Amino acid sequence: MWGDPDNADRLSALLSIILDIPYESLKGKVEVIESEKRITRKDEKVQRYDVLAKVNLNFLGKVNLEMNIGFDSTDIDRNTSYISHIFSSNIRSGEDYSELETVIQINFNDHEVSRQNNKIINKYYFKNDSGEKLTEKLQIYHINIEKCKDIWYSGDINKYNNLERQVIRICTLMTLTEKSEFETCLKEIDMDEFVKKDIEQIERMISADNEILSYYGSEEDMRKLAQGKLKNATRKAEKEGFDRGFNNGFNNGFNNGLKQGISNRNIEIAKNLLKQNIELNIICNATGLSIEEVQKLISIV
Repeated sequence: MWGDPDNADRLSALLSIILDIPYESLKGKVEVIESEKRITRKDEKVQRYDVLAKVNLNFLGKVNLEMNIGFDSTDIDRNTSYISHIFSSNIRSGEDYSELETVIQINFNDHEVSRQNNKIINKYYFKNDSGEKLTEKLQIYHINIEKCKDIWYSGDINKYNNLERQVIRICTLMTLTEKSEFETCLKEIDMDEFVKKDIEQIERMISADNEILSYYGSEEDMRKLAQGKLKNATRKAEKEGFDRGFNNGFNNGFNNGLKQGISNRNIEIAKNLLKQNIELNIICNATGLSIEEVQKLISIV
């Protein structure tokens, strides 16, 4: 939704809320450079940006948006390497370094990066031990979207200032799967009505199904989501296998239950993807099912 190069107005609306910049100041000045960019080099891992945008304002250069689903200890280092690469590629050797543009990375997380900081937006800069900023041209924001969702649901949103309330709502919007809740939250957001209508149309197109969202995520996110789903399926299958094991033999019941649990889950995921007209080869890759198995499900769906 936010990385569509053919409609940067959505991204402008999002950035206007997160960065507290009037939408009219950003409209027409935001360009989506890349979504899920790949850079292959011998001396580094593959770089992949969820969304990278150029902002044509004199005080801001580029903005990198990252969605971090499922906490991993490598997320911080990985995203820091992203912003460092973006910043260092801003200028060529021998050019005037005073022309370096400000780069901001906005991380949307489903976890809390700092338990000692209760702010809605946690901003990080390069500082010394006394708290003095070394530079403001590199800024990293962390926002816990699950925390925002809990605040919105609990009704505690009025405890926050106007900017924080807008951030809470726009981040909550990213997590909602029920159509009525999505529409209610969207109405509460102070945003251009044209953009709101556009977001509603996109939401209807892509659906908010968890399996569809995982398909649109980065490879790292998809890997972590898949691991989480596999763990859940494994736990369920283990329990089924354990219960069956008392009657039919633990080992046989465990193995059968495990395989059946994972198989059933993959079939349900495939059905949901078919409903969204996702290509068959993508469904096969996501579920491990054969092309013949997926084709058999078409008549059921």
